[in-house]
Amino acid sequence: MTTHLSREPTTLPVCSAEKIALLTDMLNVSVDCIKVISTDGRLVFMNRSGCEALGVSVDEKEFGMEWLALLPESVHRKGQAALKKASEGECSGFRGMSVLPDGTVTHWDNMLTPVMDSAGKATSILCVSRNITQQVEAEEKLKTISETDPLTGLPNRRMFKKHLSVTLSRARRQNGKAGILFIDLDNFKGINDTLGHAAGDRTLMQFTADLQRVCPARAFISRLGGDEFAVVMKGADEDALAACADEILTRVRRTVRYSGATACFGLTIGAAVYPVHGSTADILMKRADMAMYQQKMKGKNGFRLSEETDVPVTKAG
Repeated sequence: MTTHLSREPTTLPVCSAEKIALLTDMLNVSVDCIKVISTDGRLVFMNRSGCEALGVSVDEKEFGMEWLALLPESVHRKGQAALKKASEGECSGFRGMSVLPDGTVTHWDNMLTPVMDSAGKATSILCVSRNITQQVEAEEKLKTISETDPLTGLPNRRMFKKHLSVTLSRARRQNGKAGILFIDLDNFKGINDTLGHAAGDRTLMQFTADLQRVCPARAFISRLGGDEFAVVMKGADEDALAACADEILTRVRRTVRYSGATACFGLTIGAAVYPVHGSTADILMKRADMAMYQQKMKGKNGFRLSEETDVPVTKAG
């Protein structure tokens, strides 16, 4: 006689209310923001850290609100792209931020992982957001240092070229104009040689303060290096540049006092206008530079707008 063993049907364990509460408590102690999001972008669940970061009551049980609606508009496009990718079954991520009513800004690294069913279709999205505020602030500080002249606090040559390129791109789209001034301090080397480099630094700082005072509010001022400065003016034509140069030549102090001694310096300015004198940042800078040194050849202390007859010259001190 053959004995047949009966087999009990297997069933998946069902989480009790106690187990669900335990899992929720475990998620709530995490410093990361943990969210379950529906494929259409609505919150299904969010732990305590997530609620606190997004200004949602920690006692919220229903949720259902749109996740991206709780974030600043500036990150909506990146967030929407990440959600779309995750809802299609691919892991995705993006850097985002949250702003509380009191103005507190927090930066987050959001990682979105799709939860798939047996048919390979995404049914929901697990999002883990990690606080990277200190990292972002450190990156921004390094960026500021790399783009700022340490003595004057002005944007340096790197930032100048970046700003000029953006200004020209905007002018190109709007069929407008933009202008640049190149400024060189005459006799700066003489100040360094006779009074010392500390006096030279004083001169540069004094000139920076004067330049910021007399230039229009829309002007972007930078120190290119040494005794060379530049001014970018969006929407400026030849007359606007000439007027700004005249203000600089008229109102900027030409003497500096240091340790009881007085030294004098001059100013030579060259200018170029987009698109009259060039269509790219490099060409425009070259034309302004050529105009400035053509003026130096005439005796320094003056202003010259770029002309077709300008040719490269050997730079004098």
